Amino acid sequence: MEKVSGRLSATWWPSAVPPVNADDLYASAQRHAARAFRARANNDEDDAALQFGVMLEHLSKAYLVGLHPTLLLERNFDFPTLLRLAGQGQRVKPGHVLKTIGLRGALERFGEMEAAGASGAGKKYADRFDLLLQARDGVAHVGAPGAAADTVAELAVRGAVEVLDKINRTHDRFFGDWSAPARALLDEHATKVHQLVQLRLAWARDAFTQRFSNLDEQDRDAQLTPLDVRPATVADDTKLAVTCPACSQHGVLSGTDDIDFEPDWDVEDGDSFISGVIATVILRADAFSCPVCGLRLNGAEQLTEARLDTVVELREATEEDLEAYESERHASSWELGPDPE
Repeated sequence: MEKVSGRLSATWWPSAVPPVNADDLYASAQRHAARAFRARANNDEDDAALQFGVMLEHLSKAYLVGLHPTLLLERNFDFPTLLRLAGQGQRVKPGHVLKTIGLRGALERFGEMEAAGASGAGKKYADRFDLLLQARDGVAHVGAPGAAADTVAELAVRGAVEVLDKINRTHDRFFGDWSAPARALLDEHATKVHQLVQLRLAWARDAFTQRFSNLDEQDRDAQLTPLDVRPATVADDTKLAVTCPACSQHGVLSGTDDIDFEPDWDVEDGDSFISGVIATVILRADAFSCPVCGLRLNGAEQLTEARLDTVVELREATEEDLEAYESERHASSWELGPDPE
């Protein structure tokens, strides 16, 4: 048998491709990240926790497999699993079930290896994700949106970012269309409104892409035409068609119509004086909805966060508008009753 540097050469021995590889695990983690954000956008926080957990598990395993597949072995591993992870799966009886570490084990190994094997570093690192681990395993039910759900999402995204940095993959490339809500979760100065609006915008863009990306131009236009809201809003001062901040189609800004009065200034002989009053019909918006991508925003804070106007000038007020305005004022004063003496 040939000898190379005093060791047996086994280069001609048959081998098999290991059943896991870093690229597949990375791609799987990406899919679960998208599912997690979709579930979160739909207020299904238990499913979001499950998907976030799988995302972080597969991403951590991608890190380990990138070094060597056998790093996925359980502490008390079975020999067939070792053979398969070592690329000798042809020696294993068909039907064998691969047994590897779970999320906690992957986090512990990642933490320990990044700490150069420091004692207890792996456990300490994994303990940071305790709430996520419990939610992932169904021990703790996150339930409705709130502090616990936000913490689980933040933990998962923060863990993913830490792994991505070590495998030289960019955050935006990994999270894709969900990069903005991911960044918002990690932003210590971000408000809850900012996080919510970024999540809804990303969900709407994702919905638009899934609905229209595979259509040709003719089919796309055929589906968009009946969704055009502009004709229905022309004669209604409580609604205004504006460009959707998510899909760039037209959605409806809605609220209460009102009249804004501004003095009309004039100048004569160097002196300024009010020559009259300019009355303008305005819309005080408090909601937005888009029939194309499904985006829904409620309240002035959410509208402002999405860079939508909350007060919009519609047109110059007519005599009929002013008469209606005065009638409403009188009606309101009667409802309030006379001032107490």
